[in-house]
Amino acid sequence: MIYCGDASDCLEQLTPASIHTCIAHPPYWQAHEDGDLGGERNFNAYLSTLVSIFKDVHHSLISSGDLWLIVDTLDIVMLLKASGWFHAHTCQWKSDYIIHCYATPQRVRPLEMQWNFPQYDEHSVASLQYYTPLPSTLVAHCIQLSTVVGDTVLDLFSGTGVTTLTAHKLARHTVSIDNDPIACAMLEARLNK
Repeated sequence: MIYCGDASDCLEQLTPASIHTCIAHPPYWQAHEDGDLGGERNFNAYLSTLVSIFKDVHHSLISSGDLWLIVDTLDIVMLLKASGWFHAHTCQWKSDYIIHCYATPQRVRPLEMQWNFPQYDEHSVASLQYYTPLPSTLVAHCIQLSTVVGDTVLDLFSGTGVTTLTAHKLARHTVSIDNDPIACAMLEARLNK
């Protein structure tokens, strides 16, 4: 299912406790015009917006669900913890951080702290005209660590859908959310190929 609109508005439409994992690569601060996520006038407003969105994600996850957040700042970790997330890991990938949180306390499994996935791969290259797609190998790693066949993956800030397409190849269900109608149309076309 593809939702095209504001992340918080779309998340409100989801059935509570229906998502197994969320993979999110939100726009960086100052990456967009004022009025869109990433276009906030100051960094604290940007972080507050993200925390509010991830509170809505928390409501959508099953109790053992988790969040994989790919961002360029660690400032959000304490804010996520204060809003009810249980921080499990922070890994380095290129110049970004992969922050892994659980919806409820879980037994934390060890993970490598430095991730060496390529910046792009054959699946993300098709999306290069659209912002910063993740490599499908990184996305597949997150999906395989936190779901099994038939689970549901939330692709938040989906862009052209590398996460959604990867999840489908791994036999997972998906919910994709993006506020850009062009990105939503591109994802729908890629799914229908």
